Amino acid sequence: MPTPGHVLATFRGTLGPAGLPKETWSFGLRFGDDVTGPSATIPAFTQATAEAMHTSAVTLITSAQTKFSRDVEFTHVRLYPIGIDGHALAPPLISTGAVARGATTTNLWPWQCSIVATLKADGLGRGRFGRIYLPPMGQALDVDGGLPSGAVLPIRQATSSFLAEVANAAGFATTTHLVVIGTTGAAGTIRRVMNLRMGRVVDTQRRRRRSLDELYISALISE
Repeated sequence: MPTPGHVLATFRGTLGPAGLPKETWSFGLRFGDDVTGPSATIPAFTQATAEAMHTSAVTLITSAQTKFSRDVEFTHVRLYPIGIDGHALAPPLISTGAVARGATTTNLWPWQCSIVATLKADGLGRGRFGRIYLPPMGQALDVDGGLPSGAVLPIRQATSSFLAEVANAAGFATTTHLVVIGTTGAAGTIRRVMNLRMGRVVDTQRRRRRSLDELYISALISE
């Protein structure tokens, strides 16, 4: 299915004690213009765009509102131009800003645990939704495995501010928005994100779970 041209930004880092990263984490955001069909137009972006997004990500990771775990290290952003075949048209621009680490040292979650931020565009159908798995935090949880009622709002506010900043990063035109790429129809659709939804239940990201080192112990059963 042809895909409208757009820009993919991937935010990347490691999971592990300071100086000893063991696993990786990442999430991606897409940026483009409101179009339907296989438009080849890709928003302009520069190295300054990557650096501005890097600064916004550092603010998010070190925020006292989000309380990201000390095991979370943010390293860089990669910006890719994506063509109508869904593939990158050129090597990415990579940010060069300083590495940032979460500051919270208590109530640390396992590395595969995450709060999911759901991105919602206008319209109908499943193609109006996107999601990102945030890195693990150091938030205290209720006994049912969810965040206390008062903890979700500041995390959502910090994430919303981050999304607004990266959508208005240096080098992007005013017509460039945070978008969701629809997967329905013959030509594909690009839709502007209008809403952020976040719940209190902690999820497990299977990709992170599979990347962890496993150690099985077997034992014979004598009857």
